[in-house]
Amino acid sequence: MSNSAIGNQMKFVQGPTGPAGSNGVTGPTGPQGIQGTAGTAGSTGATGPTGSPIPRSASTTSSGVPTPNADTTDAFDLSAQAATAAFGVPSGTPSDFQKLIIRIKDNGTVRALTWSSATGGYVAGGVTLPSTTVTGKIMNIGFQYNTANSLNKWQCVALAQEA
Repeated sequence: MSNSAIGNQMKFVQGPTGPAGSNGVTGPTGPQGIQGTAGTAGSTGATGPTGSPIPRSASTTSSGVPTPNADTTDAFDLSAQAATAAFGVPSGTPSDFQKLIIRIKDNGTVRALTWSSATGGYVAGGVTLPSTTVTGKIMNIGFQYNTANSLNKWQCVALAQEA
């Protein structure tokens, strides 16, 4: 057989893989990139509401014509009412939805209550205006000023009495 014939018929078998070589040396770190410019700060947001405001209050022990001032009073207190109380139109310039609380305690005797119904005065607003005190008990009456439909009055929206 000739050498070329033998070469054509020979089969080569691959041997096992040898061990891996060691890693090479790590190259140097590249240069740092250019730093970008800082952005501008955003605008400050709106200030949120503060805690519950303290109501502006006025008080007297007794009055025949109690007249709260809508410009300076959110809570009006009659602490020992000793006469009939004819509530006058509150002075000042109230604004729509403004609140007013009137607290009344008599001096141990039932007292009649009347409410001015003139422009800027009082009107029932789902809650009837009280016509008398309750002997020796505290009464809280809540009002909201209403300009809708040209009403322009303090509507009685709440009434609570000490049990």
